[in-house]
Amino acid sequence: NLNNSGTVDRSPAGKSDERFSRLSLLKNELGKMASVYGIPGFKYLNDLNPDRFTPQVAESLSVNLKEINDLFSEISNSANERRDQFYNLNSVKLKKMEKDYYNFKLEEIVTKYYEPNKILIYKNSLIQNTDPVYLDPYKKGFLNFRTHFYAPSKYIFGIKTDTFVFNISLVLLSTILLYLALYYNLLGKVVSLGQKFRLRK
Repeated sequence: NLNNSGTVDRSPAGKSDERFSRLSLLKNELGKMASVYGIPGFKYLNDLNPDRFTPQVAESLSVNLKEINDLFSEISNSANERRDQFYNLNSVKLKKMEKDYYNFKLEEIVTKYYEPNKILIYKNSLIQNTDPVYLDPYKKGFLNFRTHFYAPSKYIFGIKTDTFVFNISLVLLSTILLYLALYYNLLGKVVSLGQKFRLRK
């Protein structure tokens, strides 16, 4: 049972709900990881509810979580190695760029550097609450453009697009539409139609 702050309700009356919330949280996150990262899905995903959860499912879940942890650890180690190699090969240029362009206050804003709550629980899902500038949004729907603040990319009709391109395109499209509205006096025509409709009524 999640309270308004997004944390698990640990009151005695909410014990059964807490168990259900944890299973729902695992189900949501395992499904999300399979769809977003392309890793093999948990075969007993539909059994992650109080009525169907058994010791066998728990054992399989434990094995699956260990495999996922090992996989992400391997990916993380590989990424760290590539980063270190890149830095070693370009250390002089990187230090010069840091000296010329680095802004600590800007980094603090776009990474939420001092945020104490790194992960939040909301609606039985884990929400990353730090480094938003490095977090790509999830694809939610064909017409859903909404993302978190400082997202590096957005979706336009299901197509992943850089945020800069998205924002510039939106500004250009708005400018064109406003220009056409002024050129053809669309606003005046709408007002005239509204007045005629009122007079007839």
